[in-house]
Amino acid sequence: MQVLVDQYPAWGDTVQVETWVSESGTNRMRRDGLVRDIRTGEVVTRASGLWVLMNKKTGRLSKITEEVRREIEPYFMNTDPVVEDDERKLIKLDEKIADIIRSGLTGLVRSTDDERSRSNVSVTCVCV
Repeated sequence: MQVLVDQYPAWGDTVQVETWVSESGTNRMRRDGLVRDIRTGEVVTRASGLWVLMNKKTGRLSKITEEVRREIEPYFMNTDPVVEDDERKLIKLDEKIADIIRSGLTGLVRSTDDERSRSNVSVTCVCV
């Protein structure tokens, strides 16, 4: 998932979140989203991420079957991604020049299969 934050909302700001699904090949879907400042209508954050289906029994990635595709296809918006694919990596923050440092954040990376050997799909959660 790629998230571009143009402006962080301030505490107490009201935002509106819009999300939609688009087709992206035979075995994945793309979910895009926009976060708008309700007061100004300005887009403050854009996000785009790929979803895949996984066989619950085998833990392997699965193609979207025609039956499932027919069921979800009416909801596809089929728009261009709101964030273009970008292979750049985040640089390590230099603590000496950072304006704010917050320690004590909780993070969790969890594999989506029990044996952690059949797929490379994982879920990352960060609580701020």
